[in-house]
Amino acid sequence: MLFTELADYPLPSGHVTEWMPVARPEAFVSDNRRITAPHEHYLDGNASWLGGVLRIGLRLDESALRGALTDWAVRHEVLRTTVRRTHGLVERRTADADAVSWAPSETSIMVDTRGIHQQLVSTFDSVLNPHVWPHCRVVTIAGSVEPGDEHFTLVFAADHSVMDAYSLLTTIAELEHLYRCRFTGIDHGLAPAGSHIDLSDLDRAASDSVDAEHRAVHRWAEFFDRCGGDFPAFPLPTGSPTQATAEHQSGLGFQMIGPDQVAQIATACRQLGHSMQTGIVAAMAIASARMTGADHLRFAMPMHTRDQPDLALSMGWFIGIAPIEVDLRDIDISTPAGHAAAMSAAAASIHASKDLREIHVLRIAEHLGGTYRPRFVMSYLDCRFTPGMADWSEWRAQTLRSHATSDDEVYFWIGRDATGLTLSARFPSNHVATSAVHDFIRQVIAVLHEFATVATPAVGDVDMAAIQGAVR
Repeated sequence: MLFTELADYPLPSGHVTEWMPVARPEAFVSDNRRITAPHEHYLDGNASWLGGVLRIGLRLDESALRGALTDWAVRHEVLRTTVRRTHGLVERRTADADAVSWAPSETSIMVDTRGIHQQLVSTFDSVLNPHVWPHCRVVTIAGSVEPGDEHFTLVFAADHSVMDAYSLLTTIAELEHLYRCRFTGIDHGLAPAGSHIDLSDLDRAASDSVDAEHRAVHRWAEFFDRCGGDFPAFPLPTGSPTQATAEHQSGLGFQMIGPDQVAQIATACRQLGHSMQTGIVAAMAIASARMTGADHLRFAMPMHTRDQPDLALSMGWFIGIAPIEVDLRDIDISTPAGHAAAMSAAAASIHASKDLREIHVLRIAEHLGGTYRPRFVMSYLDCRFTPGMADWSEWRAQTLRSHATSDDEVYFWIGRDATGLTLSARFPSNHVATSAVHDFIRQVIAVLHEFATVATPAVGDVDMAAIQGAVR
């Protein structure tokens, strides 16, 4: 699972059509369900979008696509809502499921794939934002194909206010399924998806109940104090700004470790009573300690808030931020016993921070009187059992993000799927940061390989992936 900019995906040439949801203005009525605190803060910041791309192995039929996209909007209320700020007040407005349809907005034939990339990125950058509906766009690229090899490429993108990273994973398979069902004339059979808007209202009620004496405020304040008054930075140097405005960040994406060795690492973690996520966090802490001599690793970790079963496949922004602090004091990180102790320290930090994801740090910042911006972030997603993930290679599927500008942010997205562990990253565009990030990643990989060497086959180890595949 790579999470990169669209420029890193090899789009085909062909007949390019942009699709957008349409509805009469009067279809949107006032909705008293409130938006979350991070959504409200996001209205005042820089817009960003997330998206995905896949190849659908069927002929492009505009009627079937229109029906599939309509089914998509019916399933996800977040595609039919918007907000507006008037005199400082935020009002949500939402349309009924039958009020939204989809129509082609622009069509062109392009053979220059660089031009297609530029057109799509320009469109997504210019039209997707949290203030103007629609917050989503879909593009199809259909080229000339040989008989029996019919297919087309579908690209979708949505403003971050209505889509998070996990939504991307589920949307890829969902759109393929909805189109295939419309194309073949069968019912999609998908269970109803819960509403992100309902959860937003509950989330806002919880965050509004927080006061300056709330335990979450105190815990975040203590974390910031230990980090010098702000979110922690990447542990290695990332260079100094060379101009007044931040530069477009560099990025990379690749397979960190293959499936066989990942299985060995996971076995080692299980034998010590820990998860793959814990092992990765411990490996990062050990890598940092070896390279810097620091006995702590601190960073921000996104964690989902999809705690209700009907939200598992919902589209929306279900993300909180947790502070992670791995304490390696008195641990000999050069020994297997030290590896086990580092995993225990990582597990303790993750467990202690999980409840903090429920009150977004931007709400906490209001009580602390400061402006806090995550600078070093690591996100881990186990994608092995995400619907459709086994078909991603055949579909040539990939998740996408808009470009970012920053002189000090370092973001890692690590995913586990059938191919092993993948890593995507963004970081400052200078030699110092590039060298530091690459060196750090190499050291993390080396530590993970060390974990694998101490794993022994455990009696009773169960291959859950094989079992779930058989059940399907």
